[in-house]
Amino acid sequence: MKNTVIVVAKSLEEAQQKAAKELNLPPETLDITKLDNHEEDTLEGAKPLESRYRVQPKLNKLLELARDKLVGLLKAMDILAEVRANTVGNLIHLSIKTPETALLSGKKGATLEAILHFINRVVTRGDKDLPFILVDIEGYNERRYQRLEREAMRAIRRVRSSKREVTL
Repeated sequence: MKNTVIVVAKSLEEAQQKAAKELNLPPETLDITKLDNHEEDTLEGAKPLESRYRVQPKLNKLLELARDKLVGLLKAMDILAEVRANTVGNLIHLSIKTPETALLSGKKGATLEAILHFINRVVTRGDKDLPFILVDIEGYNERRYQRLEREAMRAIRRVRSSKREVTL
């Protein structure tokens, strides 16, 4: 799938429907620009001219959709939480603040990983070209990255001192 598509249609509504089907996204998340400047045909009974439209997803609409889906999931799980959403470049970042951090992160981050996968599949519907959605619970990912970095640095020191391979 593509991030931007060109659609040929007789009306804006038709273009929106075709693009929504092709991009596999809800129509309200799409930004549509008409490329041709055909004037409306005023002859009675004449077929309207087809125009080309450039259609791409709106990042802010995808952000709202992702936030709403995550809030809905947390409500279904009966977890009281605050969800903040922002964009960093072409990345959607959802941050969860809750007293039930351990429950949401799960053993070795398994539950958080499942939530991340679920939200990405529901919002982007498997489209690799759409922005990736990162879900974090009170800085859990940052702490995990720091721990992995410390482990890697320890392994580097062991390799340098022993001159032998180390399995991570």
